[in-house]
Amino acid sequence: MMQVWKNIKYKILIFTLLTIVLSIMMVSEALILEWLLDVIQLSNLSYYIMVVIFIAIFFVIQSIVYYFQQYLTSKLSHLSVYEYRKIIFNRISHIALSELNKGVKGKGLSYLTSQMDRIEQQYFFTMFWGSYLFIQFIMAFIVALVINPLMALAVTALSIPNLLIAFIFKNKLEKNQEILFNENTEYVKYTEDLINGERDWRVTNSQEEVLKEFEKHAEELYIKQKKVDKTQYFVTTLNNFFSNFLYFGVWIVGGFFILFDHIDLASVVAFTQLVTRIAFPLYSSSDMIAQYINGKHAVKMIDSAFSIEEKGELSTTIETITFDSIQLPSELTPLKPISLTLHSGKHYLIKGASGIGKTRLLETLTKEINEYKGTVSINQKDVRSLDTEWLYRHIAYIPQHPHIFIGTILDNLTVFSKSYTLSDIQELLGKIGLGQWQYDEILHRMIGEGFWEISGGEIKRLALARALLRKPDVLIVDEFLSGIDQSQLKTLEEEIFKFPGILLYITHVADSDTELHFDEIIDLNSFV
Repeated sequence: MMQVWKNIKYKILIFTLLTIVLSIMMVSEALILEWLLDVIQLSNLSYYIMVVIFIAIFFVIQSIVYYFQQYLTSKLSHLSVYEYRKIIFNRISHIALSELNKGVKGKGLSYLTSQMDRIEQQYFFTMFWGSYLFIQFIMAFIVALVINPLMALAVTALSIPNLLIAFIFKNKLEKNQEILFNENTEYVKYTEDLINGERDWRVTNSQEEVLKEFEKHAEELYIKQKKVDKTQYFVTTLNNFFSNFLYFGVWIVGGFFILFDHIDLASVVAFTQLVTRIAFPLYSSSDMIAQYINGKHAVKMIDSAFSIEEKGELSTTIETITFDSIQLPSELTPLKPISLTLHSGKHYLIKGASGIGKTRLLETLTKEINEYKGTVSINQKDVRSLDTEWLYRHIAYIPQHPHIFIGTILDNLTVFSKSYTLSDIQELLGKIGLGQWQYDEILHRMIGEGFWEISGGEIKRLALARALLRKPDVLIVDEFLSGIDQSQLKTLEEEIFKFPGILLYITHVADSDTELHFDEIIDLNSFV
């Protein structure tokens, strides 16, 4: 969070200055009101007109300051959560893929959307708005001391119940907000799980059972919400009672002082106006504390979920890959320990029956799987000790089902990078049978969900171009045959076989002609 404050520190300074000025102007209303009442008692028309003009100018200036201060409060809240989103997304981008596969991906989506909206309102906005009310509260007490020290002491005494409420219920409110946050997280997790499994429960005609399961989790959230609201509104009611006690207490105490000539009516009226600037922060304090606690808890959860562990990296290219006695967990067909050494410039065909673990074996290399027996090394250094970002600068992976982003064809080819030249992109497209995409108007055509649809074969070729553009040391091609027209497959494979680094070609079927293009064939069936 310190990084957020560092990025917007100058805007916070401007906000603080505006807040102090606005607070002074707000509490000065009491002094102006007292002044106006005193002038009325003098029965001097010219003096009265001068005061009215001054008041009009004062409120125009106050309105301008109010606008900029309130606008900046909202702007800073949006800006803070924008900066925080960038930080969290950056952290997610550095998390090992093995962690993303354990559910972190779903949490990341929730935290970057609905939870960020909550943090903006309950943490950032509450912090900025609360700082304004706190400064206003302090200024109001200072002005109260200027008007009449005895009345100021009386107001202080009358404010004690409101202050005590905030502290007495702080732990209770904090605990309730933590319970509600955890319950909301559980609700999102289970709801997402049910929606993701929609196809399965619909084809098994289990709508009623799934609806009951959803209702169960929704009811648990509703029960927690009721419990939190019950405490919150009880505290709010107490605050309302003591705020009224404070307001009318000023009149009661003021009336007593008037009877003994310790204060005049104008000062009591001014105090009444001043108390509104004292009572509102006190009235809002418990609710704001609850909101802040909830927001802070959300920030704490997100920070702990997406911490980054720095890893080492190699300064050289990938020369060797070693699988030393690798045993994968939970395979349907348990394999004997696998030991292999792969060398730069060599091409390897990895084949075996469907489900035997071809993809999972190479996922140890890309750190999508970290739980296995044995060691995977690059240039004699354990992969698990290497920085993921460094790893993916040197390894390109074409999955069985490549993802298409909502963006242009050019965006999908470069994954939004600006570091590739147009001529390199166009040349590569021609080599892999996508020459029709070389033109500028096609490259800037939108694809992805809701836009122009491309075929499965085009998606595979796009993924191939995406990988080759990066010029990696290692190219992993996973079941490339599926979705590719046989008339184009030979041309594409010839382009793949030109790869100068370590080529790992995964397939469960390969003819004798294809096998001739590889330096070594690794048949996982032999490890059964």
